[in-house]
Amino acid sequence: SNTLEHTSESIIGRHPSATTASFLGAIDEVRVYDHALELGEIQAAMRGSAALSSSLNPKHDAIDVLRDRVLGWKPGEFAAKHNVYLGTSFEDVNSATVSTLSDLDVNSFDPGRLEFGTSYFWRVDEVNGTPDKTVYRGDVWSFEVEPYSIEIPGTTIAVTASSSSNEFSVPQKTLDGSGLAADESHSIGPETMWFTASVDLDSWIQYEFLDVQKLDVMRVWNSNSSAEMAIGWGVKDVIIEYSVDGENWDAMEEVSQFSRASGSPTYGQYDEVDLGGLAARYVRLDIQSNWGGILMSYSLSEVQFYMIPAAARTPEPASGSVDIAPNSTIGWRAGRDVTQHVITISTDVNAVIDGLANSVTSSTNNLDLNSLDLQLGRTYYWRVDEANEADAVSVWAGPVWSFSTVAALTVDDFESYNNISPDRPFQTWLDGFGYSADEFFPVGYSGNGTGAGIGHDIWSLSSSYYDDDIMETGNTLPGSSQSLPFYYTNTGGVASQTERSFSATQDWTVGGAKTLSIAFFGQAGNTGTLYVEINNTKIIYPYDAANIAKDAWQAWNIDLSSMDVESVTTLQIGVDGSGASGLLLIDDIRLYPEPGK
Repeated sequence: SNTLEHTSESIIGRHPSATTASFLGAIDEVRVYDHALELGEIQAAMRGSAALSSSLNPKHDAIDVLRDRVLGWKPGEFAAKHNVYLGTSFEDVNSATVSTLSDLDVNSFDPGRLEFGTSYFWRVDEVNGTPDKTVYRGDVWSFEVEPYSIEIPGTTIAVTASSSSNEFSVPQKTLDGSGLAADESHSIGPETMWFTASVDLDSWIQYEFLDVQKLDVMRVWNSNSSAEMAIGWGVKDVIIEYSVDGENWDAMEEVSQFSRASGSPTYGQYDEVDLGGLAARYVRLDIQSNWGGILMSYSLSEVQFYMIPAAARTPEPASGSVDIAPNSTIGWRAGRDVTQHVITISTDVNAVIDGLANSVTSSTNNLDLNSLDLQLGRTYYWRVDEANEADAVSVWAGPVWSFSTVAALTVDDFESYNNISPDRPFQTWLDGFGYSADEFFPVGYSGNGTGAGIGHDIWSLSSSYYDDDIMETGNTLPGSSQSLPFYYTNTGGVASQTERSFSATQDWTVGGAKTLSIAFFGQAGNTGTLYVEINNTKIIYPYDAANIAKDAWQAWNIDLSSMDVESVTTLQIGVDGSGASGLLLIDDIRLYPEPGK
């Protein structure tokens, strides 16, 4: 459990507009969660089941789950071990007493490769670490694995044909779902179907996808007008041709024959043609005959195409995202059975489209941008080409995505500090007073020997900030909710200084950063000379020293271009000058790409 920072008044048991705080009744327990609860978690909380597993991943009833997904969950409060049950039957998992895997000491489970399009049920029983080894039975959850192939939306397919009977029965009717019900039955209305002209001596219909697809199956609902059994417009024999460029064509080896529709409103028997994973951007049906054999006119109701996802998709971050750190990691959903990923990235969108930009390879479906030396404040375009030598198409080009890098990197925005340990500002920005030992800091700190004091005095009865906020909330930069109070009193010629050590070494050249910007706000009567130290290299404020007494937000922009800042471990802010004293507010400390900006 954690201590909640007091940010506003919370009222339980009375109307907010009531004038008194009296409450008649009893409250047993109050909880604040660190995430939005799902329905199942709310129900579990009402049962008082903190000992149960929760926050499952994937979520309950999730669909399109990767077939090699690792299952995870948040352990129960007292759990030492976990027993996992997994199966394709709710009844089996719900009643199971022998677990799929028992005595797990981690809150994750790799079930191996799962079956396409299959619903799975799973349960996690939590085993207490107490001597009695109490087992808390978990709820049964479910998810559905991704399908083997995915329908290509009809709205993304262009269609042309040899002819149309009228302005209503056009070839687009085979793609728009008109007449197709949820139960996959098709209506008898001719306006929901494609009909050729009354005489069409060379009848065909052609479909064009946005790009080359790895096709799995084609589903065809034949012509189903009320007169179908009498006239027989429905297509019978057809040659299926395909092409990647619209110029060079291949035909499937056998002539296909579509089944005849019934001419009934309940007709729902589509034909499914196995396309075997062939690569094509164009598919053309060359019609050889119809079922009636009377008229040289032909018709189809609906055509659907399903593709095996061979190209990269679902980028992370989403295309068009902004404020992305130049040293973050990007990822994507990999194409099926890919052996290598080729990532092209550039600020030139045309270079990415044409494949002329520099590229890198990865064996995983993610890439650490730190290796690419991306710059701050730029828009980047990127594409992932999926390679698989076993496919007829060895490289599947992906779509072009984009993201924009953040304009500046934040060293500290002072938003995370509050009155409660371990988040008190002087526990990070060390001062002359130090802090006492507690559960988070077993060893206290006696202070740095200077006259610096970080944060408002909220403990002294005589302080105007007594029992208030340790951070300054009334005077901040626009868009900021709080700033850091830095009190200083120099005695005996000693400067006042606060210092921060970074737990992980920081590279202040990332993204082409060349400027350290520190926002500060003075007040009348402040004296002394401001300075900073980066890795113990001292930099004195070069502008008018009187700025320290200005009651306005100012930026001190420090040119880093000639400094060694690839491995920054410490940053100090201080004020020199014998007898100097005052109060500074410090807000956003950021890194910018332009020198001196």
